[in-house]
Amino acid sequence: MEWDEGQRAIMAALAEYRAGMCPCGCGHQMADTTASEGTVKFTVPTPTACLARLKLTAAQKKYAEFEAPNALLWHAVKG
Repeated sequence: MEWDEGQRAIMAALAEYRAGMCPCGCGHQMADTTASEGTVKFTVPTPTACLARLKLTAAQKKYAEFEAPNALLWHAVKG
């Protein structure tokens, strides 16, 4: 299936947006994260705990002495 002009425009805009992302992984545009001090304001709200990650971390501690703990595949199940 070929893409029409509108679909190509959307994908080009997405590529441009992604190319402008800050490489540190913060999720913001590099133009904002590297702007002159005081021109863009960032705040950091109080963190929220991920309940799944809390449970995973507790479970993983039990396997710290396992022969190859990095080989274990983990996931959390809701419920």
